[in-house]
Amino acid sequence: MIDPHTAIGLAAALRTEVPPGTPIVTLATAHPAKFRDAVERATGVRPSLPARVGDLFQREERYVTLPATFDAITAYIADRAKPSA
Repeated sequence: MIDPHTAIGLAAALRTEVPPGTPIVTLATAHPAKFRDAVERATGVRPSLPARVGDLFQREERYVTLPATFDAITAYIADRAKPSA
């Protein structure tokens, strides 16, 4: 089961004209339980959140507004990136 945003991306990928047998890679953008009402309407199954994010809907929403430029976004990411061990 996938979330609605990922489902749209996957549907678009599956509609592309590629040669048979060509692999298609789709990255999930969220857990299906984040959109539990929509997923339940579409599938009849209400997904539950994994334990590590069980309090997701009680958490404070946080976001940062950035200029819509490649440089602003890459700088924001680079400033917060942590080197891997």
